[in-house]
Amino acid sequence: MQPYGYIPSRAGMLPLSHIDEGVHPAMDTTEVSRAVVQGIYEAALSGDREKQLSYIDENIVVCPPPYFPWGGPHNSRDLWQQNAIPLIREAHDYSRMKFEYMAEGDKCLAMIHLGLAGTDDEVYYWEMWTVRDGKAVAMQVFCWDPRPMQKQIDRLGIKAPS
Repeated sequence: MQPYGYIPSRAGMLPLSHIDEGVHPAMDTTEVSRAVVQGIYEAALSGDREKQLSYIDENIVVCPPPYFPWGGPHNSRDLWQQNAIPLIREAHDYSRMKFEYMAEGDKCLAMIHLGLAGTDDEVYYWEMWTVRDGKAVAMQVFCWDPRPMQKQIDRLGIKAPS
């Protein structure tokens, strides 16, 4: 699935599909940050794991809240993918995902409204990404109200990897 839509740039409106071809040279830091983070989510939702990982630096530091079993920090892309992502996928319903972005410089904030698998419950996350040289190098996750997620973790019996 190709990313859809356009983003403004100093060179005019660029289709989001251009991120498959690398970062456009006329894009400023803010535009690059937004395009990288948007590319990560679009690739994840389309199931294109390789494309998603291509936007993420292999030495990324990911810090989910410590009160979740997948809490961080995870000090590499591989550790995050191995220890956190399977637990996160088990708990969430990605068919009920909505997101918005705000970017400034090398920071991009993704505001995520996400359903919880097998329930009518929802959770709100804010993920603050740092992008450098066209790759995500850090992400800090904040959860508005962790109670629905804690209920989901208990219901599913999700435990932290040992």
